[in-house]
Amino acid sequence: MGTNYMALAIPFFIVSMILEVVISYFRKDKLYRFNDSISNLSNGLGQQAIGVFSRVFAMYCYTWFYNNYSLQLISENTPLNFCIAMVVADFAYYWFHRASHRTNILVGSHVVHHQSEEYNLSVAMRQSWLTRFYSWFFYLPLAFIGASPETFMTVMSFVIIYQFWVHTQYIGKLGFLEYFLVTPSHHRVHHGRNPKYVDRNHGAILIIWDKLFGTFQEEEEEVVYGIINQANTWNPLYANVRHYKNLWSEAKRADTMTDKIKLWVKPPEWRPRNLTPYGDVPNVTKESIKKYDANRTGVTKLWIFTQFVFTLIMFGYIQKFKATLAFEAKAYIAILIVWSLTNIGAIQENKKWLMPTQIAFFSAVGTFILLTINDIL
Repeated sequence: MGTNYMALAIPFFIVSMILEVVISYFRKDKLYRFNDSISNLSNGLGQQAIGVFSRVFAMYCYTWFYNNYSLQLISENTPLNFCIAMVVADFAYYWFHRASHRTNILVGSHVVHHQSEEYNLSVAMRQSWLTRFYSWFFYLPLAFIGASPETFMTVMSFVIIYQFWVHTQYIGKLGFLEYFLVTPSHHRVHHGRNPKYVDRNHGAILIIWDKLFGTFQEEEEEVVYGIINQANTWNPLYANVRHYKNLWSEAKRADTMTDKIKLWVKPPEWRPRNLTPYGDVPNVTKESIKKYDANRTGVTKLWIFTQFVFTLIMFGYIQKFKATLAFEAKAYIAILIVWSLTNIGAIQENKKWLMPTQIAFFSAVGTFILLTINDIL
């Protein structure tokens, strides 16, 4: 078993976020909002829970392709071959990321990462629950040239870890590094809803792909963060299905079967011929927008925080006993995690259906504890 670089990076992620929160507090720049940050972290924790299913599926597909079609060109474990694998992985990520902005069925997943109207390190943790079910396809060139499943997991860990630090407003432009690396400045542009910033700077580590393929944009005017059609929800489950719900509604309204099908593979600005076009991306400034803000009282915030910590403990249980837990047990806990995170969103938004689903959730937790108490003890 290779080194789990993502696990090693988690303490760094946590310390960095805490440091940024402290800096923001003393600067009084309101970089963090409690409701937004909990929503970001809920989406990230949900992605990790869904990973019980999606990671297994992705690795099965990659491994099958590797075993059957690899040319074994870089199968030898050398520093040069690892560097080649890193460059190919970064190149593949660029096309995966670009496609996830320009193809509606993929946009529906990736848009979750862009829904926050803030920009801080917690946004790096805001990830789609569905991406891993399809992203493996873009990395098959790695398998084809001979990157083993273990190498694939390692290089992708590095690609993901690198992207954490660029989600900050506290680092300005970095001189000559701006020419070839993705920097916080480049990635701030990527998260902007300003017309000139939409669908730009898709790179993960190297910005040279954007410069080569015409998707690069320098950070110039002040960035307004978020998406054009804001999600306006703190519910992570709804955040992950919202775009698909909208696509389904549009598909039902399209008057030809061709347009009903095309809608799923066209860019997000495309509309069926019988529907009014969206028009140009509206120009925005920080003063011209009103951020979504279903704020709650101090007691309710404590409730939200306590339940989030409890949910985190459930995920920690999976991690601690993943080697011995049956898949069915891990799957059950993963469902409980998603359920709890959805309830946290309902607490944030004061939904009427909250209390019945909370009672059902804790009943399901109690059932699991009763069935596994002997193993726990």
